Amino acid sequence: MSNDPLDPQPALEEWKDRELEILRLIAQGHSNREIAETLFLSTNTIRWYNKQIYSKLDVHSRTEAVARARAWGLLDTDMEAPAAASPTRAGPPHNLPAQQTPFIGRERELAELTDRFRDPATRLLSIVGPGGIGKTRLALELARRLLSNYPDGVFFVPLQPLSATDDLFPAVAAAIGYTFREGSDPRQQVFDRLREAQMLLVLDNFEHLLDAAGEVSEMLQKAPLLNLLTTSRERLNLHEETLAPLEGLRVSAGTGESEGEAEAVRLFLLSAQRARADFRPGRLELDSIAEICRLVDGMPLALELAAAWIEVLSPQEIAAEIQRSLDFLETEMVNLPDRHRSIRSVFDGAWKRLSSSEQEVFACLAVFRGGFTRPAAEIVAGADLRSLASLVSKSLLRRDSERVRFGIHELLRQYAKEQLNKQGSAAKAAESHAAYFSSFVRERGEVLERSAEPRILAELGEDFENVRAAWAWAVEQDHADLLAEMMEGFYQFTTRTRRYPAGLRMLDQALERASSKPGALPAETLARLRMQRGAMRSIVGLFDEAVEDLNQARDDAQQHGDRQRERDLLIALGYAYRNADRLEEAWPYLNEALEVSSEAGGERGRAETLYHLGSVVWADGDNGTAEGYHRESLEITRRLGLDDRVAMLALHGMSEIAWASALPVECASFALESLEIARRIGDVSFESENLQNLGWSHYGIIGTGDYAEGLTALEKSLALCREAHLWHMGPTLHGIGFGRGAMGDYAAGLEIGQAGIDEAERLGQARYSTAGYSELGHQLQDLNLLERAEAVHAEGVRIAQDSGTGFWLPRLEANWAIDK
Repeated sequence: MSNDPLDPQPALEEWKDRELEILRLIAQGHSNREIAETLFLSTNTIRWYNKQIYSKLDVHSRTEAVARARAWGLLDTDMEAPAAASPTRAGPPHNLPAQQTPFIGRERELAELTDRFRDPATRLLSIVGPGGIGKTRLALELARRLLSNYPDGVFFVPLQPLSATDDLFPAVAAAIGYTFREGSDPRQQVFDRLREAQMLLVLDNFEHLLDAAGEVSEMLQKAPLLNLLTTSRERLNLHEETLAPLEGLRVSAGTGESEGEAEAVRLFLLSAQRARADFRPGRLELDSIAEICRLVDGMPLALELAAAWIEVLSPQEIAAEIQRSLDFLETEMVNLPDRHRSIRSVFDGAWKRLSSSEQEVFACLAVFRGGFTRPAAEIVAGADLRSLASLVSKSLLRRDSERVRFGIHELLRQYAKEQLNKQGSAAKAAESHAAYFSSFVRERGEVLERSAEPRILAELGEDFENVRAAWAWAVEQDHADLLAEMMEGFYQFTTRTRRYPAGLRMLDQALERASSKPGALPAETLARLRMQRGAMRSIVGLFDEAVEDLNQARDDAQQHGDRQRERDLLIALGYAYRNADRLEEAWPYLNEALEVSSEAGGERGRAETLYHLGSVVWADGDNGTAEGYHRESLEITRRLGLDDRVAMLALHGMSEIAWASALPVECASFALESLEIARRIGDVSFESENLQNLGWSHYGIIGTGDYAEGLTALEKSLALCREAHLWHMGPTLHGIGFGRGAMGDYAAGLEIGQAGIDEAERLGQARYSTAGYSELGHQLQDLNLLERAEAVHAEGVRIAQDSGTGFWLPRLEANWAIDK
């Protein structure tokens, strides 16, 4: 260990306020016991902080710590007393209990609540939340930080043991050290004692004494300098009350933080290390701990109860047990109150305080996943406004006013589900839930066919878990009618919210069920399921599987003589083969689709088919013929005044023609027009493809373009590819690699270009593989690495010749000749 004061030290923002506070007291000569008394903590907690301080300073003793801290400028010498000075505890009186463990997180909440108390209008502040959420601990930490603001003291008044309104005033008197005089009204004596006092009272667990809310109001009237801080599972419902709803600790890491720095994870680790001092989790264990934190929604009590099991179970096993049963979260520790020895006992207490009608509504709300709206609660659970307000007031529901939604803590939801099963109402509630969200998807899907309205997309995103649960129930119950209704908007729902993998899993679930129970679903429903799955598989690059689904769906359309559906399937088959670079196989399907469109006399269908035919010819290197198809497609859309998906396709096709014709300005113009429609209708695949075209148009054709702008567009395209798992990630990576190389960052250019080749080869896309080899070889030529360039170009030529892909072959052969 080096003691050089000039060694690199942690930045000041890496030091916590409490660590710096203790460091200053150490520098003033205070012992651990004296520091503990000053800060209202236990000596064990001070020792724990000392270890953190020594580790950050890289020292082993108090003397070394003070010297290193002074050298690093962490101590204000004006605040330091001589080492021999006797410590004092001057300051306002208090009875705040010492805490046995460090306070974790809640800095945002503490800052907000401190600001509230700076406002003279705040006389009564209530921290409300479900049991086990950490209300008392937060109130004590807040009270400690506010101590200097109250010259007459800060006093903690525990109300949990009390049961009658008359008990309130004796409890307050005991807390502030006041002795009643005989013969006088105790209530009046407390009022007289508080009348001129500039004091803060912390009334803890007020839900046990809600009938005394009127006395609290009177106390504030009689004592104008008094402030009150209450903790309660239920609001006091007083006009003077300022509410501070409390939720769990932050589960996810913030910006610039590692997963292990999330508040909930830190509390779990601290608690686990009390049970097993040598516990040092690895990466996989940290992932399981993060999952535990998500499962309990950051509830501190649940985290501490779960962490206690680390002595005998791994984090992965603990997460599995939490999912299995609420009863896992309990302890036999003798110094915890009975109500905190298990999560079940916490929730049992809350359940007993509900009326029978509130119990019925709360249990029924367990069918929701990820929150719900008021209309959904009314229809599914029979919840009127009064019952919802009561459940919010009692901290069993939380309301997000910004999104106008209600939520329920996940552990509370599990508990409510148990009660629903006991009531025998689970099946009815699940059916009501599935029926509501079937209509929900159908209605919003109809809107999304016309435009990707942000409000509708937001609603679908927020209720995705509810839709998934409704779909799963309909599948398990073989409820063909609900599935048929849901499919009316399912494709729009899945594609517009960019959830292709999740949508595919849902379709797999339905088709696997149908396969195991022949006849459970009508043939038409099965065909529609396969058609939707085939279309999604094509978009994410599962081309062979897509073709299988689409052909089966086409057989059904032919059997039923449904020519319109057959045309759509022919186009989908052509699109799948085109994306897979199996151009010869795409051609006959699209030609047949054009014939069907002509038979039906539908110009819109003809315009769509012409785009796909043009894209196949263009991909095969025949830009002139492709231009004819795309121009006719665009002319039809202009004549019909279309501003929808078909117009988007026609414009995209013209953008590709302009790029291949060395017309970057025209390429950008068409791409931007197509991009605008793609974003409006929510087509993420063509939004990404148009961004690609826009990126290449910025590059220019002869290498004199704006590479920074081009990279920006291509990186946006790549982000969409990754988010939605799109089939064209390979060419997007090619474009980014080319741009990086053109800007001089050849190392990144080569690495990204190779990643693009790997992706294209993974999907069997020969044309995009050859494009990647062309761009990679070009960069190697720029670096004068001609032998490597020759090998790369030769491999590209071989793939192009073997696959019959002619688009990039001339350029590859020309560059190969240069290499030699």
